[in-house]
Amino acid sequence: MASPPRLQRLTRQPMAAVGLGLVVALTLLAAVAPWIAPYDPLQVQLGPANSAPGLEFLLGTDAVGRDCLSRLLYGGRVSLPIGLLAVAVAVSLGTAMGAAAGFLGGWADTLIGWLTDLFLALPRLVLLLAVLAVASRVQHGRFLLVALVLGATGWMPVARIVRAQVMSTRGRPWVQAARGLGLPPSRILVRHVLPWALPPVMVHASLLVGTTILAEAALSFLGLGVPQPTPTWGNMIAEGMHRLDSWWLTVFPGLAITAAVAGFNLLGDGLRDALSREEETAA
Repeated sequence: MASPPRLQRLTRQPMAAVGLGLVVALTLLAAVAPWIAPYDPLQVQLGPANSAPGLEFLLGTDAVGRDCLSRLLYGGRVSLPIGLLAVAVAVSLGTAMGAAAGFLGGWADTLIGWLTDLFLALPRLVLLLAVLAVASRVQHGRFLLVALVLGATGWMPVARIVRAQVMSTRGRPWVQAARGLGLPPSRILVRHVLPWALPPVMVHASLLVGTTILAEAALSFLGLGVPQPTPTWGNMIAEGMHRLDSWWLTVFPGLAITAAVAGFNLLGDGLRDALSREEETAA
């Protein structure tokens, strides 16, 4: 009997299904924010400043009278894409580095291994703060800058995963047969080696999205992320940190970050279990 598709295998796991549901729900809410947000997220003095949640403003208002629900929905359109774009950059860099190190070996492996260890030795948050502090005058394109910096400082674990997978695959019979047929090394790498490294990379990427969203929130909290008045979940928390009496200013964006991180982590765990069971079935 044929094994069920990967998505069906994934959704059969309760926690993975919960994670997938959270990710899909948050993505859909962010996507339709312009149509379901009750107010303009940038418009001030919509209501009384620091108004508690009620019938008119379901999640309350902030210090200048902006609607917190609208800002929360629009904040997902910044925080989630930054996390996904940063992970795409990290996976691309890490896959390229790890594939070169594992497939070429020799001095390339030594050089890339040294570079990977160097970046791993540097505290990521300190490196992020240093780079973004230097580029603090950049206002236009800040979204892209934050995503690129987050991705450029998160590729190292991916490189190690890909390197290990490539080194374990490059001596397999089908790879040796491809070499015997005279295929170019680049084609052998792309067609016959890298596909075997993709499943663990996919699992790590889904887990990395959650940590990247947390990193972006930390940068926004420190004032080095996407600048005001653009709403992100991190700078919404930063706005409310001095207003402990206005609990809704920090609780709701904090819950959104928690839901996003938990969703991607549960999805990553479920994806890992599904792929491992598929490998056991194939074996």
